[in-house]
Amino acid sequence: LAILCRTDIDARRVAKWVRPLAPVRWVTDGRFRARGAQITTIDQVKGLEFDYVVVADAGAEAFPDVPAARRALYVAATRARHEVVFLAIGRATPLLGDVA
Repeated sequence: LAILCRTDIDARRVAKWVRPLAPVRWVTDGRFRARGAQITTIDQVKGLEFDYVVVADAGAEAFPDVPAARRALYVAATRARHEVVFLAIGRATPLLGDVA
């Protein structure tokens, strides 16, 4: 399981929420493990695949309708082998359209 965020700040915030509930590993150096939940930023996972991906900050603030955000969301969404879940506090990114 990979829990992905667009920025380090958001990833740290999500890690604080998740750690009391489940064991997770913070990854900043690209050294992912085959098992377990891992939290990182989208730029760390280019070219990798995970069984499940959670985009934990899929809100309009992190992913506005601009080319750089569109590319980052594409990278995040295409890392999942089986399922991707988008979570947003507040308004979801407009890039997801009506699927959110």
